[in-house]
Amino acid sequence: MQSDSQDFLRGKKVIVTGGAGFIGSHLCEELVQRGAEVSCLDDLSAGKESNVTFLRGWKTFSFIQKDVCDDDAAMDALFDGATVVFHNAASKKNICLLNPQRDLAVNAGGTLNLLQYAKKHSVPKFIHASTGSVYGEPRSFPTNEEHPFVPVS
Repeated sequence: MQSDSQDFLRGKKVIVTGGAGFIGSHLCEELVQRGAEVSCLDDLSAGKESNVTFLRGWKTFSFIQKDVCDDDAAMDALFDGATVVFHNAASKKNICLLNPQRDLAVNAGGTLNLLQYAKKHSVPKFIHASTGSVYGEPRSFPTNEEHPFVPVS
């Protein structure tokens, strides 16, 4: 029997940005198994559609290939009725070195865009994931939250 915290998302509309990435795809899988209606949003710049292909068999899973910076009617529809946003989409560390404008557009502008849609649609919860890049080159494995911040980019 599941606890109340596990039942919280049953039947709820959940958005996972960066859902076709390594962490996002595993999050999508867990949420679907807990009974959530999951919308996986990914532009496939880093994620892979093959990471979520197996989830397409679930009626409560949908994959939407979109950029977090998009501002259109499809984004409005996506956020309508959502209960939680798990924001995992991010520009990877090599992008900030190669294309700092795109990095800023995705990581800052895209996050702001999502927050504005969440506010507009009164989404009660918005969970923004951090990145291991804040730790730089790991000195210990597994890297925990006590590791010093020594970013390299």
